[in-house]
Formats: sequence, C-alpha cells, structure tokens
Amino acid sequence: MKILYVSTVYPPDNGWGGIGTYAYHIAQGMHRLGHDVYVLCGVVDEPYRQTIDGVTVARELVSDRSNLAEMREEIAAKVESMIRDEKIDLVEFGEYSADGIVFQERNPDFPTVVRLHANSKMCALAGVGLVQKTYMHMRGRMKGLLEIDRLERKSAESADLVTSPSHWLSDFCVGEGWKISPRVIANPILVPDDGYEPSLNEELKVVSVARLCTLKGVDQYAGIINRVCGVDDRVTFDLVGQDTGYGIGRKKRWSEWLKKRIKREYLDRVNIRGGVPHHEIEGLLRGCDIAYFNSVFENFPYSHLEAMVNGLYTVVGSNGGAQELGEDGCSVVRVVREPGAIAEGILGGLRDQEKCLEVGRAGCEYVREHYHAPNIAKSMMALYESIV
Repeated sequence: MKILYVSTVYPPDNGWGGIGTYAYHIAQGMHRLGHDVYVLCGVVDEPYRQTIDGVTVARELVSDRSNLAEMREEIAAKVESMIRDEKIDLVEFGEYSADGIVFQERNPDFPTVVRLHANSKMCALAGVGLVQKTYMHMRGRMKGLLEIDRLERKSAESADLVTSPSHWLSDFCVGEGWKISPRVIANPILVPDDGYEPSLNEELKVVSVARLCTLKGVDQYAGIINRVCGVDDRVTFDLVGQDTGYGIGRKKRWSEWLKKRIKREYLDRVNIRGGVPHHEIEGLLRGCDIAYFNSVFENFPYSHLEAMVNGLYTVVGSNGGAQELGEDGCSVVRVVREPGAIAEGILGGLRDQEKCLEVGRAGCEYVREHYHAPNIAKSMMALYESIV
C-alpha cells in the first residue's frame, strides 16, 4: 500500500514534537512491513523531496501555524498533487489544528484517516489558571480556540477511520460530544536493536524528561525532590527539558521558580540541564536508573516509552493515556499525580535496587514486545485495509 502521512513537524529537521515523532515511528514501521511510505512536512531551510531510511520525505510545506487557513489550503493542494504523482492509496492526518479539513472537504471519497493526538483546546487549557483563562478571553484568544476545536471535530467526524493512542483520549473526545468511534492503537516506537541490557549505575540517579511547564508538572517538582532527598542522601536528579516562561507575558522562568523552592541543602544534587538534542537522549537515559513523570495529561507519551525501553524504573504519575502504559508493578510503577505519591514511587526503587533493576528490565521487554513500530504497524494496517 502507498501511504501518505501529513505532519507539519517531522524529525530531525524541525524537532521531535509528539505528532512528528509518531509520524516518524509509524512511517518506519510501515516501511519495514514493505509498504511505500511518504511523509509531507514543513520546510526548515530549503524544500526537498528525498528518500530517507526508506521513507519518501516531502519537506515542502512553506506556510506555518501563524496562518492556519493558508496552511490548510497548502496542505490540501500538496496532498492532491502527491496523490496524482505517486498514486497514493490512503492519507493520514492528525486532528490537531484540523490540518486535513480542506482536503477532506474537497475530496470526500478519498480514504482518509485522522489520528487523535490531543486537540488544541486540551493543550491550550491544561494547567492554565483562572487568571490566564480570563486574560485569554480578554485578548479574544478563546473565540479562535473554539473555532479551531470545531474544525478539528469536523475533520475527525469526516474521516473514514479515526485512531487513538489510548482509551483515555478516545473517551475524552467522545465525552466532549465528538461523533466518532476511534480504534485504539498504541503509539509505536522503533526499538533500538543494539542488544542493550539494562543495569544499575554505581550512584543511583533520577531523571525527568519534560519541558519545564505546568502541563508537564513542574509545579510539583520541588515537592518531589525535597521529599526524596530528605530520605535518601545519595540520590541526584537530572531535569532534562526546555525551560519555559510563566505568568502574564511569560517573562518569568520556571527554572528560577524551581530553584527558589528546592531546599538550599539539596540544590547541589539537582542538575537543571535544559533542552538537549534528541540524539543524546538515549545515552543520557542509560546513565540514569529511575525516571519519573507527572504531566497534567498525556495521550500515550514518547518520553515515558523512551525511559522504559532504555531500562529505567519508570514512575508514572502522569494522568491520561500514560496510565495505560505497561503492567503496573511489573514493567512500570503507576502512582497518583501527587508529589508525595510520586516521591514514594521513586523511593521504592531506591530502597530495593533488585526490584529497581527487575522493573526496568521488564519495562524494556514490554515495550519491545507490545509497542515496537513494525508490530504496531501490523495492527494499523489491518484497519487501513478495511477502508481502502
């Protein structure tokens, strides 16, 4: 089958955002099953179309999210052109920003899939306080957000097939009144084939890989760190992720906020790294032993999957689809999203190093067996074939 995935962001040129990361891994999975795979994505420097690791990458979209109407028109025209030139059988869009809506309206009979990731309204309002919501209303941003939500809903409802990475996200959208019946297929990840065998480091290290922002739970970090360091005087923390701003105008930095709330005697045991290049993440994770996550919600998060596949004892306090990862207590440790519970989850691994290693290895095996990209692609292809 000839499959086209549309994602304005696609690695590595313009980053490893969630939708682009999904597109990369599902494209690789489909390629390894022998299908002809194409990706339409955004230009960074100069447009090009070339085969990269077996996938035809058309980096040709020049419009961006500053003008969504223009971007949707360009996507529709490019997709129509690629269907004519490459004889594409099926196209998949994400629901976010309703990237596919113009194409769908112009081509109602062409087989179209919409993949749920997390819609614009969910992302914009998660972790936003009353003051910021009032500010958004005053600036007129809420009206625009509701219009995007309407178009995202229409795109999903117009698709021949809707898929979701988690039952939670599917249930959330249906609960919001979306007239869809999503098929749940977990996010795929291309598992390294280097024969890596997880082991513990001499000095146990805890890591979090997430942007410093309320959506990812930065406001809970100090409570977690202070509790853990107060019990274990050996442990160190690596906080990996882009620093962001908060407050009106977002002029204040979360890293500075955090430093003021971590107890002074523990600050030298906390390394706030900031963002790091994606190709360094694997080595960084393998230099740590325990990972924790505490997002307001996640659809089915790659950061958590990467921690598991690299053999870390992974404590998941994140809400949403993250709570569907692995087997609780065996390949992952799920806890409620509360600093004390997350700290206790971390301490469980620090106290029992044999269990720490056992859960880490089980998590690695679980990802290899259940989420490896070619395995997920097989399940996805069965759904694709039902609409072509």
